[in-house]
Amino acid sequence: MKEELSLIRSIIANYPFISMDIEFPTVLVPFAITSPTSFVFNYQNLKCNVDIVKLIQLGLTLFDSSGHLPLFGSPPRPFI
Repeated sequence: MKEELSLIRSIIANYPFISMDIEFPTVLVPFAITSPTSFVFNYQNLKCNVDIVKLIQLGLTLFDSSGHLPLFGSPPRPFI
């Protein structure tokens, strides 16, 4: 993980935007209401689940203001 963090530090100035993909093992608190009009309830329900369970995977995508991805390795690829 130290290598990945070092790599992120080396490119963050040129690719300052970050998108996250987070994986959790399960949903413990079922969603009772899901509709565009119940945003606050949906957020609170999702937050409750996130607070209860442990994160199992985190994916980060760094990009610049034009949406360009950094390239790594040989051959160049947009992921670590």
